[in-house]
Amino acid sequence: MSRRAFLSAVISACIASPALGGAAPAAVRIDVEFLADGRCAVAAEGEGVHANVIYLPPPASGRRCAIPPSPKGRPVDLTVRLPHSAAPGGYDFPRLTWVEQDSGWIGTAALPAAPAFVSVPQSGTATLEWWRQAFAPPTRSTPFGWNFYGWFMFSAAFIGVYFVWARRMARRDAARRLP
Repeated sequence: MSRRAFLSAVISACIASPALGGAAPAAVRIDVEFLADGRCAVAAEGEGVHANVIYLPPPASGRRCAIPPSPKGRPVDLTVRLPHSAAPGGYDFPRLTWVEQDSGWIGTAALPAAPAFVSVPQSGTATLEWWRQAFAPPTRSTPFGWNFYGWFMFSAAFIGVYFVWARRMARRDAARRLP
């Protein structure tokens, strides 16, 4: 066998071999179900992953459910089910595609990796309430004051005021220089 034929055979074997990167890793399937009593049920299935967990999240967290860890680099097929009396309210994390089925809502997403948690705000939660939470005073969960959005909005307002002030000062100085 010639050297060129040997190299060609080795390269062909490497490309065809799934262990050496020929096939994409199988997706991990994660199902999250928010129960009517406030509990959260999570089931994860896939190569090297098997988990069934039911727990009661803290009441202040709303519909928020932790996800068990899955192997790095594995894609995830996520399915989220809401109780029959509930509807998605927007601002869900991760972003889900919702379908109403059998008088209940089911959200799905194909993700490159497993999220640490799933959060689905309740339907009817006013946007104003969401903004109020952004500027909530310090609590045990936010001991240093405003949360991220509050600091972001404060910074944006401060920068805006600074640029207005700087422009006025530049105009004033330009007016003084004119004879």
